[in-house]
Amino acid sequence: MSETPVLTATCACGSIQLSLRGPPELTYLCHCLQCRKELGTMFATQVKYPPSAVKFVRGEDVLTKYSRPEDKLDPKTGITPNASFCSKCGSPVWCQGPDSLIIRYGIIDAETEESQSILNGSLQDVDEKTKSAWRPKFEFFVKRKAAWAKGWEVEGAPQRQELKN
Repeated sequence: MSETPVLTATCACGSIQLSLRGPPELTYLCHCLQCRKELGTMFATQVKYPPSAVKFVRGEDVLTKYSRPEDKLDPKTGITPNASFCSKCGSPVWCQGPDSLIIRYGIIDAETEESQSILNGSLQDVDEKTKSAWRPKFEFFVKRKAAWAKGWEVEGAPQRQELKN
């Protein structure tokens, strides 16, 4: 088996570059209104990492944090996470919770054959846990899912009405 995979993640302009060590703890889709607004999309695809597995290669000085207003407090967890983005190009980078970084999946680079193989789960020389880590395991806030997406689901991923239910 090969060593722990390391992927890079960059914003659109390349000012921010992160190194992601190993597979994420969780990959999921989120249909909550806050994610939709922050990303400008109908849902977010995200990966959860412990902060120790994410390192800056460059750009920490251009990472801008946005603290969600108190009225955006998560009623289930009581957490108001900080969302961060690149101050040069506006690319969303992550949300920061008390013990995790929620990396926006779209910033993960898949420009090499190896990185594409890691992300699509076809890399031959890794264990099954690593292969499946990039596939969404849950969909959260499906009560907010766009009407045109009803019936479209990630096969085998539980559909949760809220974050925890």
